[in-house]
Amino acid sequence: MKKKGFSLLEVIIVAGLITVLTGAIVFVYLSCFRAWNAGLDHSTLRIQLAQTLENMTRDISKATALELENANSLVVTVSSSKQYRFYLYSADDPGPAPLYTGSSYCLMKSMENETYGQGETLVEGVRPTVFSLTGDMVTVDLTATANGSTVHMRTMVKPRN
Repeated sequence: MKKKGFSLLEVIIVAGLITVLTGAIVFVYLSCFRAWNAGLDHSTLRIQLAQTLENMTRDISKATALELENANSLVVTVSSSKQYRFYLYSADDPGPAPLYTGSSYCLMKSMENETYGQGETLVEGVRPTVFSLTGDMVTVDLTATANGSTVHMRTMVKPRN
């Protein structure tokens, strides 16, 4: 009499092979997903920094006067009634003259009547030492980190006025 069907050993071997193949497919999928997310995080941070630099460049180029309070704070005077301050902020640092001992800050833009910590947050995760002033040329040097991704951008701006 002939047996029909599979032996227990054959079924166990096939189940083991299916398990190994499924595990490999899941591993490849998760690796691709992580790589995709890392690339997305990097691109998002790069776009955010580029937009921030573009907006800052526009404001600085309209300036009639520039004042570098320190390497992390720049006052831009556009007219007698309009003044901006770009500065790094962290809730851990006491204002209005923080020591900038931390490693990550928010780049803020405030109007002349706003105090330390107030204003618009332009980008988060910025490392200290952002601004330098040589003559009437401002160098804006931004390095930001988010979700393990670090992006560095730099521009030099000369006010037109």
